Amino acid sequence: MEKDLKKIEKNKQMQENFEFRRWQSIGAFFIVSILLGSIPPITKWTILYINPKAILALRYIIALALFIPWIGKFILSFNSIQNQLALGKIGSIDLSNILQNKVGIRKIGSTENSILFRDGLILGILTFGIHLGLTIGVQTISANRTSFLFGLCAIFVSVLELIYRKRFIPRIFAAAILAFGGSSLMFWEQSYEPLIGSLWVLGAIACEATILFILEDIAPRHDPVTLSILRLGTATTLAMFIAVPELANQLAVIAANWIPLLYLGVVTAAITWLVIFALKSLPANEAALIQTSEPVFGAIISFLVLGESFGWRGLIGSGLILIGTTLAMLNSSNELAEKKQLISKCEEV
Repeated sequence: MEKDLKKIEKNKQMQENFEFRRWQSIGAFFIVSILLGSIPPITKWTILYINPKAILALRYIIALALFIPWIGKFILSFNSIQNQLALGKIGSIDLSNILQNKVGIRKIGSTENSILFRDGLILGILTFGIHLGLTIGVQTISANRTSFLFGLCAIFVSVLELIYRKRFIPRIFAAAILAFGGSSLMFWEQSYEPLIGSLWVLGAIACEATILFILEDIAPRHDPVTLSILRLGTATTLAMFIAVPELANQLAVIAANWIPLLYLGVVTAAITWLVIFALKSLPANEAALIQTSEPVFGAIISFLVLGESFGWRGLIGSGLILIGTTLAMLNSSNELAEKKQLISKCEEV
């Protein structure tokens, strides 16, 4: 009897911990949505003065600089312990535990470590793709429309789940039709804007959806800070390759417009860490659906910063996107409730 009570208490505690982590992750993604909504208008405003390639490199350098304390720990631990790895332990201290708990490295040269660097490389390439597409696209299309297009990320994630995980949900399909219908209306209203800009933004959205889809599987395996460092390090390297000639020519302009650059760098660092942290305990489709609140924040910030507003077609189109994503979100909530009921029945048995 006492054993059963302990088991019930343990299950209850596990469920409470799961709920707490889940609500933490939901809160983190709402913060991500606000920050993401601010990026298109701030980027569009900054491009008026600074070359887009320089903006890309500088935002990554600033973001990576914020992780310097952890980078130092990472390098020092890597170098000092690598020389003594053959011993396995120093005294009574297990080296693998030190590495895993402090810097996210499990065993130097191990399969787990190779996977960590591989995942960081893949995420860094996709991150560079997001910001490259956004920076080029926002030069020719309005910032508020860019934000609403990013609301399609949830649909992209659902498509990836259908292709790779064979999950077909009719309500998600209906949401996709509404969302793409809404985006078509928005394109129609802004027909004077070059199509190429929208295509660049859609490419950025595809990269964003792929990151969310991948992180659902890999985030629980890695330390968020370590993976963020590797991800930003890869993106910074790629950006520097294309930006070095521009940086030297724009030093005076950069010095005069450092505030928006600093903001973009800080936001990039915050989003990078928050997304990895949140997806340790939140499914990708639910995270993407929470992120659909981004267009609302983006439209507000675009109006305040750039004075942009929608006409009637844009309003209807953005409304259809929001309805579609809300429909998909309701479906996600129903699925979660069904899973909870199934877990409860299994515990009773």
